[in-house]
Amino acid sequence: MFHIGNKIVKKHKQEFHKFKRMVKQNIEKPMLEKLVPPGTTLKNVYTEIYDGKVTFGRQIGSYPLLVGIPGILSLNSFIDTKIVDYGYRSVTGIPFPLNINAADRETIESLPGIGKKRASRILANRPFKDKDHFINSLDDSDIGEKVLEFLTFKQ
Repeated sequence: MFHIGNKIVKKHKQEFHKFKRMVKQNIEKPMLEKLVPPGTTLKNVYTEIYDGKVTFGRQIGSYPLLVGIPGILSLNSFIDTKIVDYGYRSVTGIPFPLNINAADRETIESLPGIGKKRASRILANRPFKDKDHFINSLDDSDIGEKVLEFLTFKQ
């Protein structure tokens, strides 16, 4: 049975992967988007492990969501996060509120509407005294206004 089963698996491996991709795109990701809409705050996310420059954490619970947090954060601590994006089996959140004067590049780049160029501009203009100083440092004040809900300006 082992040899026969293995032949069947090898023969249909591409079909299985195609089906798996379809389930991720059409079921898992839309379900996460409904479960935790953009801007949802997840409280007490426990930071557990790093993978590159992403810190992964979960809320304590029977089936906790995996939250990828761009940047290197201290492990074994609880933080609040705000959801900004979705993977197929996880969500992307940023620390909430985010101290823009202390955040690292990866975290700043993950803010909605902020990419590498705007993140560089933000890093070059730190520290920010207040929201007006922050908005004036960006090329698009509308994006600055939208991002304000995520930020704090502690020094």
